[in-house]
Amino acid sequence: MSVFIRPAATDGSTFFYNSGELAPQVVSKFGNVQADTGVTFDGQPTILFDGTGDYLSVQEDFSTLMESDDFCVEVEIRPTSVTGIRTIISKRLTVGDFGCIWLRQNGTNLELLYTETGASWTGTATVGTIAADTRYHVAVCRSGSSLKGYLNGVEGASFTIGSTIYDPYFPLRIGGDSDGNYFVGNMGTVRYTHANPRYTANFTPPTLPYPDYVTTDPYFSNVVFLSHLNGEDGVAGPFVDVKGHTITAFGNTHTSWLQSVFGTCSARFDGSGDYLSVADSADFELGSGDFSIELRVRFGAYPALNGGLRRIGLVCKDAASDRGFWLYAEGTSSSITSLKFEAYEDNASFDLVTGSFTFSLNTWYSIAVFKVANTMYLFVNTTLLNAGGTAQTKAIRDSSTSLKLGGAVYDGTLLHYLNGYMDEVRITKGVGRSTTTYTVPTASFPNG
Repeated sequence: MSVFIRPAATDGSTFFYNSGELAPQVVSKFGNVQADTGVTFDGQPTILFDGTGDYLSVQEDFSTLMESDDFCVEVEIRPTSVTGIRTIISKRLTVGDFGCIWLRQNGTNLELLYTETGASWTGTATVGTIAADTRYHVAVCRSGSSLKGYLNGVEGASFTIGSTIYDPYFPLRIGGDSDGNYFVGNMGTVRYTHANPRYTANFTPPTLPYPDYVTTDPYFSNVVFLSHLNGEDGVAGPFVDVKGHTITAFGNTHTSWLQSVFGTCSARFDGSGDYLSVADSADFELGSGDFSIELRVRFGAYPALNGGLRRIGLVCKDAASDRGFWLYAEGTSSSITSLKFEAYEDNASFDLVTGSFTFSLNTWYSIAVFKVANTMYLFVNTTLLNAGGTAQTKAIRDSSTSLKLGGAVYDGTLLHYLNGYMDEVRITKGVGRSTTTYTVPTASFPNG
């Protein structure tokens, strides 16, 4: 399962998250698309589309390519209008595109179109007929040379296809396409399964909510920030926090397909005014409790000299006369030699936890900081830098400044920016996840 989109549980929420396990891509929202608790499927909120500019878009990556791999894309729908052409699923980016597949309403007909060339539709077929204000399960599945469309588990369209179908590497769009054709009504959870057709013959549609990604985080309720830093290549967002905080990019911070640990992208920082900012929240006030900060970083340059210091801000909530905490790397003009964490009790008094490690440029590292019972542990990859941990007894001050990633902006002159890449950032409050050992994750942090 590579795409698994569902709305937040709050009526009217415009936050949608993807908990697919292969690469949790960004879900971009357009128009007024929102969660609807007034219409539920199997006890779950639905996604409401008003037919005027509403659609969702999921960035393309290897796990949503339809060109030569098996796949299954499925969703439950409840249209409130069955007039005109209205898109359910497509990969059409611009007017006139013939992008891979197009599952659509055409009046009361549910139709499936596909292309092998990108120049025209290779095949068009009716999957079945639909009515307004009625709930349906729809699915499109590819298994080898067979492409089929199903309505309520009944095969209605079937094509024998070549070894490849045309996939222009465009985003997966739900509820609208490049020509408008906006869906009117409600949809349930959208599930896209890569390399598995799921259904190859008539089937009974699911009667329970789709199971979420099987790898779950036992401390997910304690997670206060989680971003995979994915997105469309070369743009300044939207960077998405799974927990719902807004992330704002400063400087030239943008997503880049050139580097990533998981998914399609990472955040690129150029070392000159670039950082990501999240508004102050009680979620980020760590106080005297346990916590965990985890991230991936790839340094592209040694720390610049600023205020007599050579430091690279990684994660911080700290400013002049408003101290809190900051995690940073330190070194020289030709080296990065340590990882440090400063925890401020007030604007002058702080605990310093430090560990020695020689970082290389252009190499991905896993960095983790855990506080457990007033002791802090610093890890780079699987290496514990401060054997036995270091006492960290001061309650961290409740700073009102924003949370920052990739840069420490103390004031107008003391600025410590990252030149490099960052990926997979997670902050857990109330839980120190490890002490003596740390297993570096081999997949993206789970979204649940």
